[in-house]
Amino acid sequence: LVNTELTKKNISRLINACYRLLGLKETVVFADKLMYMGFHYATRAGISIGIDDMKIPDAKKGILESAEKEVVEIQEQFQSGLVTAGERYNKVVDIWSRTNELVAKAMMDVIGIDKVKTAKGEDVNQKSMNSLYIMADSGARGSAAQIRQLAGMRGLMARPDGSIIETPIKANFREGLDVLQYFNSTHGARKGLADTALKTANSGYLTRRLVDVAQDVVVTAVDCGTHNGLTMTAIVEGGDVVEPLRDRVLGRVVAEDVFAPGDKEDPIVTRGTLLDEKIVEQLEADGVQSVLVRSPITCEATFGVCGLCYGRDLARGHIVNIGEAV
Repeated sequence: LVNTELTKKNISRLINACYRLLGLKETVVFADKLMYMGFHYATRAGISIGIDDMKIPDAKKGILESAEKEVVEIQEQFQSGLVTAGERYNKVVDIWSRTNELVAKAMMDVIGIDKVKTAKGEDVNQKSMNSLYIMADSGARGSAAQIRQLAGMRGLMARPDGSIIETPIKANFREGLDVLQYFNSTHGARKGLADTALKTANSGYLTRRLVDVAQDVVVTAVDCGTHNGLTMTAIVEGGDVVEPLRDRVLGRVVAEDVFAPGDKEDPIVTRGTLLDEKIVEQLEADGVQSVLVRSPITCEATFGVCGLCYGRDLARGHIVNIGEAV
């Protein structure tokens, strides 16, 4: 937990572990010391961005040429009557969306790795000291999507009605936009500002309605006795684990015995157990892929919800108290 890069996520985990193990007083002191250390080293590091940090990948030209050939093929198919106007539009938008991701990946590979020489004179790759990359990778400020616009390509833009303009902006802010690209960009900028102003009212209204709906949901019993629950698995998008199983089940109560894969004799966790940090690590180590957990959705309490279906009170670290408005 400690001997690792302290990114925003890892610092959050560290403070959480400190609170669970040592309590409130020590955690407050620790957080203060961590803050002062952060200020000290941020000042000493003197990280600042310059135009040279925005490295345009050499592969960009080839990726764009390949995409342009694909688009020409689609146009020829459309003119021959092989595809409809709608299919042509969708295919072109898909090609440019994929191209945008390829350029972004090439760019992150370039700014994310530095080639350095060891004491023996050997070339090795190490994690980049590029200021832009450090800011985004640590979670301090910015994201890969924003860096993509600086050094990759701006990509597809939306019209005010929400439809996508099928000719993307191939340039980035480092190269600069020409007049046509600039005017294509203004659609999105204007729409963004208008949406921000209009959506504020909607979010306020939604909050009020949610309060009206949820005000009766109070913890009324310790255990409703249900055997139902929700099956939790890791969330995977495009082959990458976005949220592991351990994070999804932490603080929940098990609805049925959990067994290790291939072992149906001895349960690792028995029904009704609150899953804490130690147990979820055990589940991960044993290769458990899914767990049935209690949930307020399947709670059978007559009024409100029961404590076991709700699980851990995240503020206090134990099963939620009766009478808590959740």
